[in-house]
This record gives sequence, structure tokens and C-alpha cells, in this order.
Amino acid sequence: MIGTKGFIKLPRSLLSEKWASNPQSLSVAVHLLAMASLEDKLYNGVRLGRGQVLTSVRKLAKISGLTERAVRTALQTQQTTHFLTQQVTHRFTIITICKFDIYAGKVGASDTVSDTPNAQRPTHINKNNKENKNNTNSIEDILLSVEDNWRSIIEQWLQYKKDSGKPYKSARAVQQFVTHLRNISGNNVTEATSMVNNAMANNWSGVFPQRKQTTPNKTILHPKDEEERNEYITKLNF
Repeated sequence: MIGTKGFIKLPRSLLSEKWASNPQSLSVAVHLLAMASLEDKLYNGVRLGRGQVLTSVRKLAKISGLTERAVRTALQTQQTTHFLTQQVTHRFTIITICKFDIYAGKVGASDTVSDTPNAQRPTHINKNNKENKNNTNSIEDILLSVEDNWRSIIEQWLQYKKDSGKPYKSARAVQQFVTHLRNISGNNVTEATSMVNNAMANNWSGVFPQRKQTTPNKTILHPKDEEERNEYITKLNF
């Protein structure tokens, strides 16, 4: 979700925050400001407003180089000082930067463009909205968007593909696999897990539906002679 276009401002007033002297808290704050959406958008099926970030403690720890505990502590501290608010779900966390316009400039404000070359103007004032049209999710974003139990089995399959020397080359391919796995398993994570494990055990390059057992739920008998065998086969409707 981290954009490469646009810019943010770091006003000196940021240093007056109670947590600013803590380098870990300051790092988390700067990362969140850089990651926040510059405009309202639908991102990975989740509607985000300007100044919001869809992330998780694990993702923030990875990109900032901090421990998950340090990130969690920083977020709690920044929430108490009203720098941000958090909306936590079992799949992800939506963080809202309070007074985001202070850091990114108000939409349409002249001071956001007057001193900025055309090629470097903020994307939220681009009439063609190119960033939004060309926005594609990363593999990490896709994993972040799924439930924890699904994420585990998907990560196992991605690692298996990587170890096999045939990793997915794009996030789009990973998204197609996730959709395919949900479809063939009936969106049942237990079925999906069984299918993935079966594919890995057989060294397959893809995951396929498992064949249903068609043998009737009857006690298997051992015929004494050919006549009894034929009679048994007839009963089974083979």
C-alpha cells in the first residue's frame, strides 16, 4: 500500500508530541504518515478515507525494523495523545491519522502545488487520477486482507512454490490463486488445507479438487466363490 508518488510535510510541531523523543515512536509515526491514503478510495475491498492506513502490527514491524511489541506500544501511546485512532479487526487494523491535512496539505490548497514541479505534484490533485487507476496490491497486501486461518495455508503454498523454483511472478497471480482455492474448496478452509497438503505431498504444481469417495457406506464382504462375487458386484451397481 505504500505509494511512491506524492509527498508529506513534517512540521516542527511534530517534535512537540510527548512521544517524539522516543525514536521508535517517531519512526512509527513517520511510516504511518508516508503510508496514509491521500484520497478516499476502495482498497482491496476495504473503503479507506483520506489519512487512513490499512495495515497490521506485523506489517509495521517489518517495514520499520522494530519489534511487534515496540510498534504496539508506540501505537497505544500515539492514540492516547490523539495523534491517531485505531479500528482493529481480526483481519487487519485501520489507522486514522488525526489532523492529516497538517502533514499532507488540504486538498485543493494552493500551497500544495505552487512550489512543486508538475512531475512531483501530489497525486490527489491529479485530474486523471492515474495513481488510483494504476494501483495494484502487493502480495503482502493480499495476505493481509485474508483471514488468519486462510493466510497460514496460503503462505505455506507460496513457500512451497518458491522452494520448487516456480514462485508466482506477480501479486495478480497470487490473487487468482486465492480466488481459485476459495472456489474449489467452497470457501471452506479445512477443505482448502487438505487440498493444499495433498498437492504438496504429491509434488504438484497446482491445487485441484479432491475426488469424492463413491464407495457405498457398507461393510465390505469377502465372497466365497465366483457366484457370490457376481451377486455382490450387482448389488453395488458397478
